[in-house]
Amino acid sequence: MLTQKQKQLANYIKATLPTAPIEIAQQNVDWYPTWQQGKQLLLGERVAWEDILYEVYAPAGDNLYPPDEVPAVFRRVWTEEWPEWVQPTGAHDAYSQGAKVTRNDKKWVSDIFANVYEPGVYGWREVEVTE
Repeated sequence: MLTQKQKQLANYIKATLPTAPIEIAQQNVDWYPTWQQGKQLLLGERVAWEDILYEVYAPAGDNLYPPDEVPAVFRRVWTEEWPEWVQPTGAHDAYSQGAKVTRNDKKWVSDIFANVYEPGVYGWREVEVTE
C-alpha cells in the first residue's frame, strides 16, 4: 500500500512524462503506456511500442496501426546523439538541417532541410568526433 506522499510523487511523475527530457524518457520506456489500437492520442503524447518510445507529432486519426508502421504520425524519441541513419520514406520523416547521424561508421551532419539523401551522396557533411 502506498503512502499519501508516495501517491503524490507518482502523480507528479506521471504528469511530467510528456515533457521529461529525452534522455530520461528513453531510459524509462516502461514508465509510458503501451500503444493500443484505436486509443485516442493527442499531439505530443508519448507511447511505448516494442521497447521503443514514440511521440505523436501529427493527428493520429483512428490510431489503427502501431507506431513503427505509421511514420507520418509517430516519431521515434531518440536518445543517441548520433543515431544510425535510416532511409526516410517521405517528407514527414526527412532529416532536418543540423540533424546528426551515423552511417558506415562515420558521423554526418545534414546541411540541408528535408534531407532524404544517404550520407555521402548529397546534403551531408562528414565530421570528426573526438570522444
